[in-house]
Amino acid sequence: MGVAIISRIEGIPRLQANIETLKAYLTSILPYKKAATVLTASVMRNFAAGGRPVKWEELSPMTKFISAHREGKQNLSPVPLRDTGRLAGSPVPHAALDSEGGTFGAKTNVSYARKMQEGGISDPSTVVITAFNRNTRSGNSSRVRSYLMHLKGGKRIPARPFMMIQDADKDIIRQIFMDWLREASNGKYGGK
Repeated sequence: MGVAIISRIEGIPRLQANIETLKAYLTSILPYKKAATVLTASVMRNFAAGGRPVKWEELSPMTKFISAHREGKQNLSPVPLRDTGRLAGSPVPHAALDSEGGTFGAKTNVSYARKMQEGGISDPSTVVITAFNRNTRSGNSSRVRSYLMHLKGGKRIPARPFMMIQDADKDIIRQIFMDWLREASNGKYGGK
C-alpha cells in the first residue's frame, strides 16, 4: 500500500465567477461617462467665465458693430464665443471603450470651433446690416438704411481656448477613477 497526501481547494467556481464579475466591472464605461460629464461641465464653465484661467481677448470694434446690427441676430452686448450661443451650447460628453481601455472627453461638431479654439484667419462673408439710427457729430440722429456688408476676410481671429480642463476638475476626474479601482480592489464590484 502506498502513501499519498491529497488536498482539495474549494471555491474555484466561485473565484472564477468573481473574476468574470471583476472583468465586467473593469470594462464598464460608467467611470468614463462620469469623467466625460465632469470634463464637459468644465468646458461649459470656461464659456461662462469668458476664458479660464486667462480671459479671452475682447471682440474687435467691427465684430461688436456687426453683432449689434446684423439682421435677425442682433446682440447689443456681444461677448467672445457666446454671441449667438451656438458654440457655447454645443459641447457634449464623449466616452468610449476599446481594447486598450477607454477614452473620455468633450466634443463639438460646430464647423468653426477649431478656428475659435486655436485662432486663425477670418473667411470672406456677407452680412445684412439692418437699418439703425446713428448719432452725428452735431448731436442729431440720422437713419442709416439696411445694406449688405461685404467682409474681405483675412483678419486675425485670436485663439480663445475653450476646450480646456482646469486643475481642480482634473483632481475630480482622478478621484472618479481612484474610487472605481478602489472598489474593484476591495471586492465591492459585485463579487462576494
